[in-house]
Amino acid sequence: FGVRVLDNWGINILWQYSSGFPFTPDRVYPGIETQLQGRQTPTNYLRKPSQSVVDLRLNKDFQIWKTSYSMTLFVYNLFDRKNVVKVYDTTGRTDTSQNINNGLILPGTERDRNPLYYGAGRNIQLGISMYF
Repeated sequence: FGVRVLDNWGINILWQYSSGFPFTPDRVYPGIETQLQGRQTPTNYLRKPSQSVVDLRLNKDFQIWKTSYSMTLFVYNLFDRKNVVKVYDTTGRTDTSQNINNGLILPGTERDRNPLYYGAGRNIQLGISMYF
């Protein structure tokens, strides 16, 4: 029909991966006493889980009368992955700090389930730019 449908489109996909950041476990961390055999727990002895996030940017440029526009869609954390930011030093988990000294980890309470221990979820932003 003379109209180019895929004209003036742009797409960017950014994947970021990072290995887990180190953390220093507490003396009651499961199995740590047998590994260290009475020695001091070294700083940054263990690692948190790895993190991965995919971001998407989609834009379409168009013109109305003699003014140029660009519609842009940003999607941060496209797959809504729960990335661990912080863990409890006593358990190495995000959902519970309940650790009995013999290494038995109990289910966490509502207070233990802190949403700030995870990174940001999916975030969608839509914008329009005008060039004249």
